[in-house]
Amino acid sequence: MNNLVLNDCLMLLPGREIKRGDLVIKNGTIAEILITPQERALSPKGIDLAGAIVMPGLVNAHCHAPM
Repeated sequence: MNNLVLNDCLMLLPGREIKRGDLVIKNGTIAEILITPQERALSPKGIDLAGAIVMPGLVNAHCHAPM
């Protein structure tokens, strides 16, 4: 199982909401978003991002067909 924990990051959530918390990724998928102090106290320790922003990447899936 491949797990990653990003501690103390600013997350851009759906609806353009920004929250500070911990992000747990399991097998390449976001498994948990821990925001409350109670949740974060139980969060596994991982990479301390010290307030860095985590947001979705942009994928440009267009192509140019020859005319």
